[in-house]
Amino acid sequence: MSRLSVAVLSLGNEDAPFIKEAAAAADRSDISFVSHCGSLMELYGVVEDWTILPEILLIQVPEGMEPMEILQGYGERLPEGEAETVLFDVPNDIGVYRSLKHEGVREVFSGVPSSEDIEDVFEDIRQSSLRRSGIDPRKAVYVFSACGGAGGTSLATTIARRFSREGRRTLYVDLDLATGPGSFMFNAERGARETMGLMEALANPNRIDALFLERAIDVADKNLFYLSARRRTSDPDPNPESIPVLISRAQQNFDMVVIDIPWRPNPEPDMMAVQGHCYIVTPPSPAGLLGFSVLVKEIDSAPARNPVYGVINRQGEFKSSDIERSAFKEAGDVEMFPIPYDAAAAGRMFFEQKTYIDMSGKVRKSVERILKTLPGEVTSGEPTNEKAPRKAKSARPTGKKKGLFGR
Repeated sequence: MSRLSVAVLSLGNEDAPFIKEAAAAADRSDISFVSHCGSLMELYGVVEDWTILPEILLIQVPEGMEPMEILQGYGERLPEGEAETVLFDVPNDIGVYRSLKHEGVREVFSGVPSSEDIEDVFEDIRQSSLRRSGIDPRKAVYVFSACGGAGGTSLATTIARRFSREGRRTLYVDLDLATGPGSFMFNAERGARETMGLMEALANPNRIDALFLERAIDVADKNLFYLSARRRTSDPDPNPESIPVLISRAQQNFDMVVIDIPWRPNPEPDMMAVQGHCYIVTPPSPAGLLGFSVLVKEIDSAPARNPVYGVINRQGEFKSSDIERSAFKEAGDVEMFPIPYDAAAAGRMFFEQKTYIDMSGKVRKSVERILKTLPGEVTSGEPTNEKAPRKAKSARPTGKKKGLFGR
């Protein structure tokens, strides 16, 4: 699993013994650590700039202020997500203690906790995290390319855009390390800025935590973030185990994670760990048919019964030489969606960094049919391991209590 991270928000100074003790306790528990010190308004300003919420928050309550007021103040400024919150310098009042615990505060200290107290809390949180780690299939979408040039990135970026425009915080993960197309499609105006932290994340899954992601991701648009980069010869070898760790950790702070998987990726994802809606994009060609049939079988072998859909991209491009839809249907018994070939639309998408939902005509209508199969917004409920019908839309369980900051 990924490492945890803790952020200390203190009204003291960086040289205070408590900061050093908290850092040492985090190190002994293998938790990455950062501290911010200053006035309350300065600390509010710090957290307003965060994109990723750390797994643990250690917050000092100013003298004379109500703890609930502090929670509300931070809650209005923190990014979306859930964090284990520890408050210290809280008034020694049993009523206050009970109300804070009722609101979901992990631990409450009436003064400054000792290093032993902090380490006990860190270890308890770490053990709880180990027990609940895993991928939520309702919040993951995988887009596979059946061969080179299939057009998987076009569909993956379209899905990411659709989610973000619906108001869902979305992370696009680009596993095409040969060309890093996501950085171009999302950030061409700023020189196709790459997120080189992706290479380190894929090589070192034990380093993936909130602080790491905060440094690694880049912003594409409102509610849309991405990880995309080309692998250099000097970069370390990627570790396939990093992919599910990255997805699982990202789901703690994003409503949806879209994974763009090219043909013959490196690292190659473990199909046994794939959990979520799967789309296989293929051209109507012999190479596409072969890759499509292989991918369907591999996804089908996964323990999770993932909804799988086939997408025949650029149908009509080869005219009489097109492989018929019936051949793909026979190769993999999944629902197939065609996207007609449109040279003008393809040119706009590449040169203007547009997606399918920015197009019109037959292409837009065809893609809208695909988008209707996407998982609905998860409003409540815990991740489920139940096997849903293969082509069914994701369910929306109910009954989950909101997190501490109402996210």
